[in-house]
Amino acid sequence: MKKIVTLFLFIFSFSVYSQYNFKVADSVLASYNKPGSPGVTVLVSKDGKVIYQKSGGYANIAKGELINNKTLFNLASDTKQFTAACIVMLSQKGKLKLDDKLSKYFPDFPEYAQKITVQDLLNHTAGLVDYRTAFWMGGKEIDVLSNNDIRKMLKATPLNFEPGTEWSYSNSNYWCLVQIVEQVSGMPISKFAEKNIFKPLKMKDTHYHRGVATLRNAAIGYKMDDVTYIEIDKDTGVPGGSGMFSTTSDMLKWLFEMQSKKVLGVAFWAAMLNGQKYTIGKEVYYSNALFFQALNGKKAIHHGGDLDGYHSDMSYFPDENVDIIVFTNRGDFNVMSMQKAITSQLFGFKYSWPAVEKPVVVKVPGEKIEQYSGVYEAEGMLFEITVAENAIHALQFWDGSNYDIPATGQNSFTLAQAGADFLFEDIINGKAQTMKLTQEGETMPFKRAENYDFPDFSRFEGSYFCSSLNAKYTFSQQKGKLFYSLNGQNPKQVSVIEEDTVYIGPSIVLTFHRNNNEVMGFALNHVRVKNLEFVKI
Repeated sequence: MKKIVTLFLFIFSFSVYSQYNFKVADSVLASYNKPGSPGVTVLVSKDGKVIYQKSGGYANIAKGELINNKTLFNLASDTKQFTAACIVMLSQKGKLKLDDKLSKYFPDFPEYAQKITVQDLLNHTAGLVDYRTAFWMGGKEIDVLSNNDIRKMLKATPLNFEPGTEWSYSNSNYWCLVQIVEQVSGMPISKFAEKNIFKPLKMKDTHYHRGVATLRNAAIGYKMDDVTYIEIDKDTGVPGGSGMFSTTSDMLKWLFEMQSKKVLGVAFWAAMLNGQKYTIGKEVYYSNALFFQALNGKKAIHHGGDLDGYHSDMSYFPDENVDIIVFTNRGDFNVMSMQKAITSQLFGFKYSWPAVEKPVVVKVPGEKIEQYSGVYEAEGMLFEITVAENAIHALQFWDGSNYDIPATGQNSFTLAQAGADFLFEDIINGKAQTMKLTQEGETMPFKRAENYDFPDFSRFEGSYFCSSLNAKYTFSQQKGKLFYSLNGQNPKQVSVIEEDTVYIGPSIVLTFHRNNNEVMGFALNHVRVKNLEFVKI
């Protein structure tokens, strides 16, 4: 009987974990095991036991090195929770207080530093502009920045908002926290974290490191360039909101400690998990570089990270006692889709991996598309059509919007995301005379225009300078198109113009100022950087 009971228990235990087949994850990971493909690694635990650990794809394509359980990944912003942990530890040791003012550690900062607390930095409520975004908008390479560069920029740049009044994710907050850890502890944060976190938890494969060039077993980050993956810059900048490399196995030790509290202690984790939280949205909270919210209908503590070529997510579901870790060196991979594929099996809901729609390419000879090139006019609106491969490129003169439109037939083209169809007709002397635009069931005929007036954007022309970024934008117009050049780089076309507002790409907005109808400068805005002033020179 004893043998039967033992056998029954063994079978029962096996069946508990074998019920999770993770077929979706298996299929996705297997699809990356091919030459030229970077990949993904996944680790899942339940009730303190690993129930799934698998990888697919290459850590280093040039060397032919596949991802394995020892592969180090750039954690990107998942680094922030360890920076927060260092601050919490120093606070518990009485070395600092969470209500200390930023001015205590940065006495050379402007008066705003007297309003910002260490807690504000931890919770992203300080109002500091995001240095990575600011330098990117100023045309500066992140990998060459020094701590002094960041310090000088923050000193010269106003806040996005009054401290404590809003929430805005900013790497500058965690850059400041790194400096505070190093000031108070008297050692680099890499050494402090090694001594107080990594060694006690036996996280032997976890390191602060500036890049992957000299790091063994590290996954190189890749991004898609047309049809092939290319390496991204191997230097990820100074430690701040990122800077750590680790394995899924080491990160599981961190999540296990979050649950057991055996090594770092109950008091530490009480401060780390139950400290002051900022309410971002309905039942979404942020504290100490961790989000507290529902994911897929279950309460979760998690954070993710994103850098060029790297994405990560680490999630702990306390009620289910489940941990999910997903790392990738594919710039185009969505780690949250993988997390959802895993939780669908664990929590019992249906989920299908997002289908990759392969565009149907209709081949149209270049000489045929050339028939459609030209300028078309209707009701004062001008379209310029130029030739692209199996597509046309359309420019809306009235607002600068421009886009490629793939062919759906020999004389028809569709911009699917806008629900817009373009049809070219009435070919005379090798040129289409009519372009019909159909959208939302209405068709407007545009006639080829030989004589027309270009929009006048001369009011924007000139150069504008921002002293805090040491950056210069120069605007010029040519045949109804507005271009900008950043620090003398090759000109790029502006996306959209609305009166005195100019959009550069999907995320940067320039609002021009006038004095007696003369443009004097503009304020540059982004979700992470507000009201950066550029003055006309």
